[in-house]
Amino acid sequence: MSRTPKSAKKSAKTATAATSSADEALLAAVAGFAALEQRNLYVLDLLAHRFGVGKTDLRALVFLVRNQHATPKQLAEHLQLSTSATTNLIDRMEAAGLAARTPNPADRRSSVLELAPEGEEAARRVSAFYHEVFGKAVPAKDLGVIARALQSIGDALVEAAEAHPVIGQETPTPTARESQESEAA
Repeated sequence: MSRTPKSAKKSAKTATAATSSADEALLAAVAGFAALEQRNLYVLDLLAHRFGVGKTDLRALVFLVRNQHATPKQLAEHLQLSTSATTNLIDRMEAAGLAARTPNPADRRSSVLELAPEGEEAARRVSAFYHEVFGKAVPAKDLGVIARALQSIGDALVEAAEAHPVIGQETPTPTARESQESEAA
């Protein structure tokens, strides 16, 4: 009968505790991300309501303030909208006096989007709101780390989603009736 030395047992317990601790930290990080995502959706709803626009309109304003002279196609890609949904969005924004289409100097066949003063002000206020909240929630010395972590998580999510099949979309299990029909055939 061989005995495991006490030091080996202690190392195994330490490794298990470290793994368990890492698993718990990972679960906490994923839960924190989910909570952040849910709260941000709530905040977007609230801000959009206060500005009298939809969430997508608000996201478009913020995109356009950061991407001046973007084309409708670029806006559609960013918001992941169809061409017709993007056209409707731009029409709404123009009607509300938030943005305007102007001829694209680089390509006569297309247009670029410019924020109207009211749209620029709304986007500026939304950006200022997020800057204020981040400034209060995160110590200045940690902002760079947080920014890199968020960017890294976002990049990893996109890379994983594009590289792997969607979890849970395996071949469906046949129902009892389908199984009986195939056996009978």
